[in-house]
Amino acid sequence: MGPNDEVAITSASGQIGFLQQFTNNRAVLSAALERLKFVPGRAKDGQRPPMSEYAAQLISEQNDRQLYEYFVEATMRANSFPESQRAIAQALVTQRSAAIVRDSDIGIKTALQSLVNLMRTTAKVPGRKVVFFISDGFVPNFKGSDFTTMVGYATEAAATGGAVIYSLDARGLTNSSALDAGNGGGFDPTGVFQTRMSAELTFSQEPLVALAADTGGRAFLNTNSLTNGIGQALDETSRYYLLAWRPTNESQRLPISTKIKVTIAGRPDLKVKLRRGYLGMPLRKIAEQKKTTPESESEQLASDDHLGVVAENTEDLQTALSLGYKQTSGGKMELAAAVQLTAQELGERRTSEDRWNARYAFTRCGVR
Repeated sequence: MGPNDEVAITSASGQIGFLQQFTNNRAVLSAALERLKFVPGRAKDGQRPPMSEYAAQLISEQNDRQLYEYFVEATMRANSFPESQRAIAQALVTQRSAAIVRDSDIGIKTALQSLVNLMRTTAKVPGRKVVFFISDGFVPNFKGSDFTTMVGYATEAAATGGAVIYSLDARGLTNSSALDAGNGGGFDPTGVFQTRMSAELTFSQEPLVALAADTGGRAFLNTNSLTNGIGQALDETSRYYLLAWRPTNESQRLPISTKIKVTIAGRPDLKVKLRRGYLGMPLRKIAEQKKTTPESESEQLASDDHLGVVAENTEDLQTALSLGYKQTSGGKMELAAAVQLTAQELGERRTSEDRWNARYAFTRCGVR
């Protein structure tokens, strides 16, 4: 940390509480780290043979019949089912895969929603922002969930707030579950399981790559040296060029994500890292611009609207609520609720009523 740097340690589980704040106080940051504990995203699946989230998605969402039949046969062997009970094994595989995918989708959405909230909360914090997104990867459900939309929200919020995301795979050096001797699925003479699971690791790392690449960062994968990755990221973000570009037509000003490309003439050997898109001006600001007609060019250049700067009221209590169900032990379902609040300091204008309302909102969110 430099003399002007501030750090915030955040968690999708909400376990850090009030210590989740930007600060340069090392004691506060150490206390925040002490609160970090592993929280499983879903109830442990203790049935045999083990079924990963990737395998469950191939069966439940991609309708992979060969992999489905492999798990049916493995389930019959693990439970000593005779052939007459094949229907029971089929029902078990179908129910297991659907439950695993459902719980996985909830955990992924909670994590991405926390990232979106973080990006939006820090948008008005001055200066450049670097986000280290530490995760053990996702198994995105492109077909049956809003995963793509949530990733889009996260990268657009990062672009708006001037944040660069660097992803770190917390698993370090790892391999596919097909090579895990502890799975105990038995030898598969057909090769179906090994073939299907060969793409599991890469598939779970793709979201980490996408989040980083779309915001101008990069992903550090398949390495146990996370410290070196953080050092490289800090070195990259401390040396950069700031490019400016003026839209030439009305369509380029619209509030949609527009792709941009930057190249260096005569140096094809260099790789340029940048955000893959920019967000135009909101429609409300465009309408205000059209209503305002400055009398001279100097007045136009001095206009806040022309510069895209509009005073907004941030003196409120912003809340975000995420709800979902996850399976617990005993076949029961548990309602998982995640609440995040952001209170902007009102300074001298904060009244006693404002302070009471803020305390009341935080107290109510603490009720379980």
